[in-house]
Amino acid sequence: MLFFSLFLAGTASFFISRYFPYSSIFFSIILFTYLTIRFLKKRTIFFLLLALDFSAGFFYAEEFSSPSVLAIELEGKEITIKCSPVSEAIPADTGAEILYKQTVKVHEAVDRQETQVGINQLRLLTHNPLDAEGVYLATGTFPRGRIRQNPGSIETMPVLKITAVSKIGNTRFSFFQKARHRLNDFMVNNFSPDSAGFLMSIVTGERGYIQNETKKIFNITGLAHVLSISGAHFGLLLFAIFRIFKLIITFLPYGVLARLTLHLTVSQISAMICLPVIAFYFMLAAESFPATRSFIMITLFLAGLLIQRRGFWLNTLLLAASMIILMQPDALLDISFQLSFIAVLCIGAVVEKRTDENPDKSDKEGFIKKSLAILRSSLMISLAATIGTAPLVAYYFHYFSLISPISNLFITPVIGFIILPLAFISSIIYLQSGYFPFLSFIDASTIKMIDAIRIFGSPDLAGTAVPAFPPALLLFFYSSLLILCAITASENRVHIAKKTIILTAVAAVAPFLFYFAAGIFKDQAIKITWLDVGQGDSAVVELPDKKILVVDSGRSGYEAAEFLKYRGRTTIDALIISHGQEDHSGGIKYLKNNFKVSEIWDNGRNIYGKEILDGVLHRKLKRGDTVEGKNYSILILHPHDSFVSSGTGVNDDSLFFKIQGKSSSFLFTGDIEGSGIDDILYLGKNLKNDVLKVPHHGSRTSVSHDMINAISPEIAIISAGRGNSYGHPHAETLSVLSGSQVLRTDKDGAIGIAARTTNLKKIKTFGEFKLKPTRSLSEEKRNLIKLFEVW
Repeated sequence: MLFFSLFLAGTASFFISRYFPYSSIFFSIILFTYLTIRFLKKRTIFFLLLALDFSAGFFYAEEFSSPSVLAIELEGKEITIKCSPVSEAIPADTGAEILYKQTVKVHEAVDRQETQVGINQLRLLTHNPLDAEGVYLATGTFPRGRIRQNPGSIETMPVLKITAVSKIGNTRFSFFQKARHRLNDFMVNNFSPDSAGFLMSIVTGERGYIQNETKKIFNITGLAHVLSISGAHFGLLLFAIFRIFKLIITFLPYGVLARLTLHLTVSQISAMICLPVIAFYFMLAAESFPATRSFIMITLFLAGLLIQRRGFWLNTLLLAASMIILMQPDALLDISFQLSFIAVLCIGAVVEKRTDENPDKSDKEGFIKKSLAILRSSLMISLAATIGTAPLVAYYFHYFSLISPISNLFITPVIGFIILPLAFISSIIYLQSGYFPFLSFIDASTIKMIDAIRIFGSPDLAGTAVPAFPPALLLFFYSSLLILCAITASENRVHIAKKTIILTAVAAVAPFLFYFAAGIFKDQAIKITWLDVGQGDSAVVELPDKKILVVDSGRSGYEAAEFLKYRGRTTIDALIISHGQEDHSGGIKYLKNNFKVSEIWDNGRNIYGKEILDGVLHRKLKRGDTVEGKNYSILILHPHDSFVSSGTGVNDDSLFFKIQGKSSSFLFTGDIEGSGIDDILYLGKNLKNDVLKVPHHGSRTSVSHDMINAISPEIAIISAGRGNSYGHPHAETLSVLSGSQVLRTDKDGAIGIAARTTNLKKIKTFGEFKLKPTRSLSEEKRNLIKLFEVW
């Protein structure tokens, strides 16, 4: 166990050293000091092997991990790749141009200067789908402005728009790629959409056809892991097939059975038959790294339990993790690796503890008692996996499913023992004969199962939103968890006092309780975050009375939604739309579908569909309207009822309003220009504000010396897309704003300002907020501080 642990620790030390080089050295010294004290004098050779093991993990990761390339650094770059598809080609929603999106495994990538580019996977945008079994040479460019720099934004796979592509060969296992494509094609054309998307995800690993609504309910109920082939799929399928084969063998004629069991048991024969079946399932998803990782992990883990060696499960788990790191060191940073490793770790600890407390009593217990014991054990295992992974799930996805232990207890067995085995066996028969048995039954069962998950996910108590918390809390929790699992797996664990276990558990949970309790007493401030939405506008306003305003939605609404989830919010008190152009209002529907929107405010000149205003209070605002709240007020400055634009567009009609706090004021301007600006200049000193959201992305047509002199902003915020085709912000605008501090979403990412009840204004940008690779002590100190911060 120690060897595997040190190898993993060495690998982790390498990745930590990218951001915390001096801390990495410090903890390495502590570790070597401990090893020296314990082993150097008594077992010198063993000590040297341990030191070599740790060093091997560090230098192996340094040599074979992919170079740290940020997706944003690839924007606008042209590269040539050698690749092979790992997913189906799905039509992409790109407007008039017909394109397909398809995920590929990258074997080699170089830029125009023939410099290697460290990329493992890409999503291609192509005019024609790539063959499933082909190997391709493709050249393309990473589009500009696709990457968003916002708190809570999920890092997506880089997208490469292909300009030239040619097939240069076939993959080594082209048979399995063809089989996967054939099955996917059959399921799309013969099953209902919900069933097809789900069945492909658990049989062939193809997730591109899963409906968004299906993903949502699986997330709410804590069943999202089911949609990605993992150790649970292999374990449950193996168990089901093993039982089927074992039952078939016992019904063989006595003479045949006697000859078969002359040297092997029925179980051994069943296991031998299962091996090629499970191997075929693995090869169907061979290009899926999570499947590879989970297959190794669950196989070794089950082997440890089957041979009934105490504590051996932890050795097998660590061995599996080490093998995965040898295959791909970057796996240590992968969220799916972290979740599955922690889940199996917690399950193993619970199983080991229950084995100690409950020796085999099968001969003494009745059927009911044994059934209840199995149910209790299953619930404990489900709870262990849920609680162990909860902080990581909450950190990444800002949600905790309360219903997860129950849904996993009842739904996962239905999938693992009924739907998956039938779908897999039917798939094998279909590939051999062209006939897919049980089609209607599988389709109906899958639909009923998804309907049941909807019922589990429908109550408000199914889960709770979790606001962002500092990464340091994760370090405290999982350090304590590792100590707890080490205690559980130790040889003398029976003699360890329960007080020790309780104290370790308290040490894991206490920092979370202190952090969230302290948040109740924080000074209430107006907090405004201008989001990076590309060439568009969207801001989230958090008011002292806990109300949430979203000012414009951007084109998609997705960025505002991700940030609200990051803040643990499920309700939008008012969605304010400055005017009706797509880059300001295109995401209304998405926000309405994913949050409880109480009110929509606008200038009274926008037109909406019936579904947008259904169940929502629509407030049409005009000059002079005010909204009063605790320690703030909102004053509408434009437009007024008699205003008529002299231009042809709707920009001049933009809702122009001021948020006044105790110590600071903020001016929101939409895309106002031309006659709209002329109209507001009559307001004179009423325009004076501390913070200005510069109109129309910094266009020269929306800013004048007279306007800026009247507003006299201390800070000017410009929302524009990186490399946008309009050239925003224009040089003339920047010149006019030379007397203000200018912050830009295209350069700085998201921009946040918190105005306290005092005159203090705290300004932050996403560029400064995120961790940065460093080799300097001063920058590492800043990174350490960031571990204890949230946006």
